Amino acid sequence: MRKMVNRKHNAMTLVEVLLAVVLVAIIALPLWDMLVTTRLVTASADELSQAVTLAATAMSQLRSLPKSKLQELAETVDEKCGYGLTKAPPPFNRFIEITDTGTAIGSNKVFFVKVTLRWKSPRVKRQLDYTLEGLLQ
Repeated sequence: MRKMVNRKHNAMTLVEVLLAVVLVAIIALPLWDMLVTTRLVTASADELSQAVTLAATAMSQLRSLPKSKLQELAETVDEKCGYGLTKAPPPFNRFIEITDTGTAIGSNKVFFVKVTLRWKSPRVKRQLDYTLEGLLQ
């Protein structure tokens, strides 16, 4: 007569494997979604940072211009930019609006300057704007 031997098997059953796969999926899917969202937010922040830098650079370049040239730059788009203003790189379009406020400080006229950067974000899939406004004298 054969003797029954109680053997322990160290192998995993199919149910245990499936349960492990389900648990990994439950944990991994939200983490994957979080990584994708973080990547989109970081890319959008990078685009906004570029827009802020470009607008500040344009404002700085306008400050260094002779005041007589500010009036001539009203309603300027990059294709018509002159007087040493650097062009905005793609995908950015820059619009500069200069308005004479009609006031003066001493002998210097005061101008209201609005620099707007507009771009189509491939990540957000919509058009974005950033506007910087200031007074120049």
